[in-house]
Amino acid sequence: MVPTVLRKYPLFLCIAAIATVSGCSDPAAKYVGSYTGKMQVGSTFKSKFGQQGVDQANKLMNAASCTLDLRKDKTYDVNLSAFGQTKTESGTWKFVENKILLTPTSKEAIGDGKTTQLGVTEVGSLSSRDSRFSITFTKSSS
Repeated sequence: MVPTVLRKYPLFLCIAAIATVSGCSDPAAKYVGSYTGKMQVGSTFKSKFGQQGVDQANKLMNAASCTLDLRKDKTYDVNLSAFGQTKTESGTWKFVENKILLTPTSKEAIGDGKTTQLGVTEVGSLSSRDSRFSITFTKSSS
């Protein structure tokens, strides 16, 4: 026996089914895509080298380009190019507690080879900050 509500309102049943299925989607899916990074020196750099050192380091960082590609299969690539040289780091990523965690699997890691946390400030903006430098990734338009 089909309840009266469902016989009278089949559209209601379809909408309820769609809402249930879409509610089960992967929350990390919205972060899949390509990002462009902007790097800046951090606070300890200034205390060590002064404002002039910060200005010079930021000029060097502005000459570099950095991209991040987060793929649907939970793998990533980071490409860092500066002064005619490019380094690529590959690995796996996951979304945990409003953070993207990047774990390198390639032999040539750009950083220290450990997991990097990117804070999710909003959809389309990811950032990593420590006392040495910061990098903010902005999602490229699709």
